[in-house]
Order: sequence, then C-alpha cells, then structure tokens
Amino acid sequence: ATSETRILRNDGRGVFSNATAAVMPAAGADDWRADRVVAADIDGDGFADLVLATNSLTVPPAGRSHTRILMNEARGGTGANAADRVLRDRTLDVMAPVRRMKTFGLYTPGGGVEYVSDDWRGLDLWVGDIDRSGSGPPEIVLTHDEVKDDNGANANGSIGGVYAHGYSRLSISIDYPYAFYFGGSRRFVWDKAARGGLGRFRFEVNAFPHKQAVTFSLASAPPGIDLPHCNAQYGRPCKGWFTPFTGQRLAIGDLDDDGKLDVAVLSNRTVEQRFTQSSAPVPISSLQVALQGYDLKTGALVVDVTPKFTALGLDLRGDAVAIGATGFPDGNALGSIAVAQAQAPGGSALRLLRWLSVPGGSVEDVTAATLPVPVGANALQASLVRFEDADRDGDLDLVLLAASAPGGTQLALRILRNESSGGQEGVYRRTLDPLLASAETSGDHLDGDALAIGDVTGDGLLEFVVTRAVPGNSGSQTRIVSTTR
Repeated sequence: ATSETRILRNDGRGVFSNATAAVMPAAGADDWRADRVVAADIDGDGFADLVLATNSLTVPPAGRSHTRILMNEARGGTGANAADRVLRDRTLDVMAPVRRMKTFGLYTPGGGVEYVSDDWRGLDLWVGDIDRSGSGPPEIVLTHDEVKDDNGANANGSIGGVYAHGYSRLSISIDYPYAFYFGGSRRFVWDKAARGGLGRFRFEVNAFPHKQAVTFSLASAPPGIDLPHCNAQYGRPCKGWFTPFTGQRLAIGDLDDDGKLDVAVLSNRTVEQRFTQSSAPVPISSLQVALQGYDLKTGALVVDVTPKFTALGLDLRGDAVAIGATGFPDGNALGSIAVAQAQAPGGSALRLLRWLSVPGGSVEDVTAATLPVPVGANALQASLVRFEDADRDGDLDLVLLAASAPGGTQLALRILRNESSGGQEGVYRRTLDPLLASAETSGDHLDGDALAIGDVTGDGLLEFVVTRAVPGNSGSQTRIVSTTR
C-alpha cells in the first residue's frame, strides 16, 4: 500500500522535496487517507503533529478511530539520523476510543450485543485552543453530515435501545433500554488523568446539543420529575429534536467579540429539525451556528443561535464557510460569516452575514452592501473561502478558490480586498484582480480543491498553495503563487 498523505519538506527557501517515505508511518491496513489534515502541536514539544480525519467506510478497518493522530518524534536509536523527525501513529494512545454501545439484551440469548456507535468519521476538522485556556493540548472539533442514532432498534420497538443496567428504578426489576442521539459535530478535550496520568483525548458528550432518554415511560417517577421518553414506535421520536450541527464544512472564530471561539457548521443540503416530538421535521438554516457558553435549555456547552439564521429566510446551503472580523461598517471587531457555493446559482454565490451586538445578539445579511456584484461567469463561486490579510494592511481580505475555472477561462483563485468606501469600513473590492492575472500561466487558471496560505519562502510575504484532487492540466497539480513587494 502507498501512503495517501504525502510529506513535502521545505528547505527553508521554498524548495520542496518528497520526504514521505522517510517520515510517514508505513501504509497497511490504514493508508493514511484523509478528507482533512491539520498540522498542530498536540504535545507542546514545539514540533507540528498531524491529525487526519477520513469519511471512508473501509479504511481504517472497522472498530478503529477514523480520526488519527500522528506524533512528530525523534527517530531515536544510535545512528547518525537518530535526531531526525518522523511521524508515528499514536492514535490508540492519545485519541479518544471509539464510542461503543450495547443493545438491550432482555430477550437476546446471552444478553445484549456490543457495537461501535461512532468511529469518529469526519468530513472537516479543526484543532486549536477553542476554550482559550492557554494551557495543555489543543481541542479537536470534528464535523460530519450524519446524526448518530444510538437506539439499537429491535424489531420490537418496546425492547429496542441501548442497554443501561441499573440506571433507574422501575416498577419491575429488569434492566432496560436507553436511547442516545448525537449530532454530526463532536468535540474532544484532553483528559490529563487518563492512562495513569499520561493523558488522552476524550469525547465531550455535552459539547453540542443532543438528546438522551429512556425508550419507554417509567412508572412511579419521583414527584415533579418527568423523565424524557424516546421511542418512535410509540409516537415519541427524539431523533431530529435538536439542531443537528451536521455538515461538510466547519469554521471556528470569534463571532460576538467576547474573546471566545464560536462554531459554524455548513451543509450543502437541506437541514431539518423537529421542534416537538409530535411534529414533523421542518427545514432550518443549513448554516448552523453556536456561541461558546453554557446553554441552560439544552445542557450543551454552546448556545445554539441557529434560529437567528433561520429567521433570515435565506437559502444558506453552501460548500465553504469562514468566520472573520471584517470591520463593517465602522471598524468594529464583531465577526462575520462568509458562505460560498461551489456552483454559480444564478446570482452571487457568495454571501456575507454579520453579527450584531444587540441584547441577545442578532444577524443580518450584508452581501449587497459589502461584496462586489457578479461579473459574467464570475459569480464569486468557491469551494474554499478564507479570511486572510493578504496585503498585510491589517484588514482581513477574502480569498476564494473554485474547483474549476469560472466560465472555463477565468481565474479560480481570487482575492477580494478589504477597503474603505463611502465612509464605511469592510467593503470588498476586486482591486487585486490584475495582480492575480499575472500569475496565470499556460492556461492554468489556478483551480483547485485545497488551499494553504503561509510564508513558504521565508521572506515575510504570503504564498498561496493550490492543489487539485483530480489531475487537470499537465504538470504539477500543486502550484505555489508567490507575492512580491
């Protein structure tokens, strides 16, 4: 097997060599495929480790975490290359074990059957200090487009569910089932007491809204106590009874300028929610947003503000999302959310929503006031969008990358410059178009499926690394666009 993740080593001057064979673990049952890869210093030793998430159903094998952690370590030994850095698979040591459940076994010979209910498959991934603690390993946030339905349904709905021995008392003395429903987004935090004090990540159950309940009514509940009851066959479904935070894309940033990092999950599909157990699911915003803070209503560690986005009445399905402080309209530090569609929808494919500092918070669509109008085939479509200070003037510009050239002939990599206009800050213009056009060579319109931005050459200026998932033009499918003074 060949590693699906490759390491290109920079010599410090922007010249790369393929170091995959020397650095990556050998490919075997896991070929290190990934839908998203993040480089981050997990153990605080000053070296970047790798976190890889895949949505594959076949690799890694069943029962293993599909979010893997490769630690950057010294090769070791006594040879001349003992100090060389290599990546070693430490998933079993430091990643949260896959989540396992056990089906209710009252009528099952030998008792319930254990199964893997979540193997941490993911479509997008973020690694960083989301709680702004400033100490310890970072947190991991993973998103997916499925609701995790852990009710282990039996053909007889009254005896389906998850085995929950001795959780509460019934009028009869039996073990009974319990149902869990988790959304598509999961958060992992460092548990320093795990592994005898060595530590490992654990799944933070209450990070996002979810539902859990017994699958049949309890008799003789304590006075004033109404235990939730989840069983679809008895007209009490809990699935979909919360904002699911399902999607293909994830963005983290400070939306309400409180110093805490908030979460946006974007789906390219219609997202639905059930608002009562007896009601049918109805469409809500496909852009699902949560602010950091404890939610007394749901018990989650985030406050779900998705209803404010639903109230806009907009189609917020999309393929790319980013959070950044644009400064619109008066230079404030409140965040905005950019949502882009990969295909031109017959208007602007890019939308900008800004958070408002009013009691309880609010959101408004400022697309028309802040973004340039589409011109021809360039409808500002993008499969990736980033807020980045591209020109180093202190304001966040918008970088757009499309998987194919707009109209087949226009640049897929575009930068909208953050400027002042008409007495307002945070207005985006196409000022940098002529500079980007000079980077187009041999019919390569700089289309791509992945984008990295950073100082590759060490000169203090940004480079834009664009790569394709499927080969296009001849030559390298990974291109580097440099900026000069």
